[in-house]
Amino acid sequence: MLVPLIALALPLLKAFPPVYRWRVRSRIYRWYEDLKRIETKLDAGVVDQDLIKAIQQLDDEVKHVETPLSYADELYQLRGHIDLVDKRIKEQRLAS
Repeated sequence: MLVPLIALALPLLKAFPPVYRWRVRSRIYRWYEDLKRIETKLDAGVVDQDLIKAIQQLDDEVKHVETPLSYADELYQLRGHIDLVDKRIKEQRLAS
């Protein structure tokens, strides 16, 4: 009875690391859709208070995300992308 149980457990143990990696990355990548929506509005020339509020809210949410240290680089890349879009918003706001 132990052998069939082990035979079933081995594939599950092999599937655990990819599933874990996917779960951690999904916590980070879910904000890219919001960031893309903000950037699309920015590209259309829409710079209003709602856009500024949206990028600030996104930045605040991402600051409070906890990820394992091995995935910190992906989190910092996201924060860098948010900062890049925020700078574009400020530049476009000053230009208009």
